Amino acid sequence: MKVFRANEMDIANLCLMMHEYAKEARQGEKRKIVSKKVLEYVKKYLFHPDGRAYVAYMKDGGEPCGMLFGSVQEFVFKEKDASIDIHFIMPKYRGSDASRCLVEVAMREFYSDGIGDVYTASESGMGDINNKLYENLYFKFGFEYAGGRNLICFKENNKWD
Repeated sequence: MKVFRANEMDIANLCLMMHEYAKEARQGEKRKIVSKKVLEYVKKYLFHPDGRAYVAYMKDGGEPCGMLFGSVQEFVFKEKDASIDIHFIMPKYRGSDASRCLVEVAMREFYSDGIGDVYTASESGMGDINNKLYENLYFKFGFEYAGGRNLICFKENNKWD
């Protein structure tokens, strides 16, 4: 398993996974997935200074198995915080180590860049079973409930200092 900070060479694979994510998250809806919108969304995380995109491959040059998109926000009263906005593993790779590897790489980079707290939502958009799997994974990284479906990993819970 190899996880990288995504770059322009990963755009096609990220778009492929975003299509899969959108199909799965919107099961039963009749709305069409617009490829141009998917591309714009991927580029937002790749090229915006506050965007973060990570991609997991089974091996160097191998098939893409997962992605994680995050962003950094700067608040006026403290250091920058980050959020994990989308975290998706291709169906055939669920149960592999891809999910844990993606979160670990993202969290290491967030904290090495001086990020304070990291937020995410426990709602994956893909049903209760997936929501519980994501929650359990994030709890292993020091996240805790922050109200509603939101989870937070406080800077002092950082395991990589």
